[in-house]
Amino acid sequence: MPTLAQIPMTATGEGYLIKVLLAQKLGVRRSLRPRTPSGREYEFDLRGHVSSSWRVRVGSNLANDGGNVYVLRAIVLHQQYDALTADNDIAVLRTENLISYESDRIAPASISGAGYNVADNQPVWAVGWGAVSSGGPSSEQLQHVHLRIVDLSLCQLRYSELGMRVTDNMLCSGWLEGGGRGICDQDAGGPLVHNRVVVGVLSWSQLCGLARYPSVSTRISNYIAWIRSVATG
Repeated sequence: MPTLAQIPMTATGEGYLIKVLLAQKLGVRRSLRPRTPSGREYEFDLRGHVSSSWRVRVGSNLANDGGNVYVLRAIVLHQQYDALTADNDIAVLRTENLISYESDRIAPASISGAGYNVADNQPVWAVGWGAVSSGGPSSEQLQHVHLRIVDLSLCQLRYSELGMRVTDNMLCSGWLEGGGRGICDQDAGGPLVHNRVVVGVLSWSQLCGLARYPSVSTRISNYIAWIRSVATG
């Protein structure tokens, strides 16, 4: 598998992302581990641990250093999440303390509203600390990769070859001209960004950066009402 065409984020780059960590005994922290239901790669499972076991790191382009670390108060998974299809693969995390915004490092991201539509072939950016090659180690430095929106019907057709379902709640992106670009191990949960607006939550793909099989994200515009209903609870 070729190395993915990912680019490190600079210290002042807009990552639109926090690092989620699991606090172990003796204060040791590790990143989330991927799970792979039904052959899908790179989803993460927040279940099996109480919310206070989790931490989030904000304001750093490094996975394990810098920024500010906050304890989670609650993890709200979508009540209709389907582990077989990865439909409704979205969650809201609430911290114990309010996150302090710092203009040069930490700021809220804009997310797509209910009427926000991203046309096919539009440029988008996927951001994450995932591996830069299939089966490789995760990156300590935040990376981003330029992709394009892939027609949903085409994405559904191609994944049907593998017996996998892409729903209308999903958004496909990739680099169909030769591949070599896409999400990879431990990128799940990161943002898919269009014109400085977060339009998707990276969810799963078939291996890393294959030309035939695009990366799949949760389509945020389908969940605005749900996000609003749980974010302030």
